[in-house]
Parts: sequence; structure tokens; C-alpha cells
Amino acid sequence: MKTIKCLVLVSVVVALAGQVFAGDATEQKKAPLLWKFSTTYVSKFVGYVGYRLSDDPVVQSELGFVAPQGWKAGVWWSTGTNDRVFSSDTSDEIQWTLGWTRTLSKTTLATEVVYMDFMPLDRAEKDVITPRIRLNRIFDMGVGGKFTTTVQVEDRISIPTRRERPTVTMGIQDAFKITERITLGGGVSALYDYGSQTADRGILLRWTGEVSVALAPRVTGTAFVRMFDPLTIEDKRTEQTVFGLGITMTF
Repeated sequence: MKTIKCLVLVSVVVALAGQVFAGDATEQKKAPLLWKFSTTYVSKFVGYVGYRLSDDPVVQSELGFVAPQGWKAGVWWSTGTNDRVFSSDTSDEIQWTLGWTRTLSKTTLATEVVYMDFMPLDRAEKDVITPRIRLNRIFDMGVGGKFTTTVQVEDRISIPTRRERPTVTMGIQDAFKITERITLGGGVSALYDYGSQTADRGILLRWTGEVSVALAPRVTGTAFVRMFDPLTIEDKRTEQTVFGLGITMTF
């Protein structure tokens, strides 16, 4: 029942947001359907809220699209490199996303529902449904630079229906275009975890640094480092550093 209520709530938020941003609909409808595919080799698998899911390298890929009206859908999956059997351990995971996004000037509102399919992938038990709302604002810094502020709120409901823990994230990210092809970026965000039966209540800091290179008009290569610091959290989460190398294509 809680899952249904959350899904209904997200649907209402999407509908209301669509009315608020309706004035920008004509301009956005002119944009074509945008598809994106990315694949990344990551040194180890650390989840969004800071739990280490695998010490071995994983390959994480994503395929999705954004429609002219702002609706979006996609699938993200993680595959371990420690064996040839998919759905064998926590390095294997699939996430299905359905959402809506709208941009006015330099402000973007996004709402989405994510279904997280954990191992074993053929069973729904312990999977998680995550309704999420996010607000981004871009600020130009001149000379090819910009930074983005982000506020995100999400909730988590595990199957069978049991509320896990809401989280609130606030962050800032910058990007500087060094040349026509090379961009340097970095950022920091603070995630407040409200805790659950298995998670401590507290703040998790996440740091990111990356360099992106335009390999072709619609192909970008990226190298990055991510650091996770459980600032006031004393559960199983520990300091983690992750390195990655990936490629993104839009079409």
C-alpha cells in the first residue's frame, strides 16, 4: 500500500509540475528525441548512499532517452568482472527509470521513479522502489566555466512493502572548458541519510573529479575519481575511493 501511495504521489507531482512549466512546452517540443548510451569501467562498486557492494571491478552501462515533452525512460545495469554468471553477487544490479524533466532558462526540475533490481535479479524480494525529485540551477562563470547547484529528495520502499529511509542531497558541481574538446569538472555533495533498521542516521560526503574529452561530435570519453566519506555515520559504510573510465554516445 505504501508503494502505491508513493507512486501516486510522484504522479501527482509530475502532473502539477507539467502545468507549472506548460508555458515552455512549445519551445521544448521542437527538440528531437534524444537517446544516450554510456558504458563505464569502475574499479569497485560503491552505491549511491555509500555502501561498498563489490571490491572487484565492474562494468556499468546505461541506455535511455528523453522525449521532446520531457518524459524520459532508461535502464542502467552493473555487471561484475569476477565471473561469467550474471546475477551471481552484489556486483550485478539493474535499475529501471521512468521520469519527467523540464527546463526553464537555467533551472531544471526532474521527477522520477527508479526500480532497483538487486541480486538475485529474477526475484522481487529485497528490491527497492525509489521516488525522487531533483532541482538543478546552472550559473555561468565566464571564460568557459559554469557551476551547478543541486537539491534532491528521495524515499526508498523495499519489497515486500517496507519503508527503508528517505535521503536529502545538496551539492555543487563545476565544469571548465579548457579547450574545444577538453572539459575539467569536479564537485562535492552532502547526503543526509535519515536511517533505517540497518543504516545509521547521519551525513555522507561525496567528492568527484573528472576530465572529459570530445572524441567525436556525439561521443565523449571520461575519466573520473569519486570519494565517499561517512562524515557522521558509524555503520558499515567506510571511506571509499573509486576510479573509472567511460564513454558516452548520444544519437
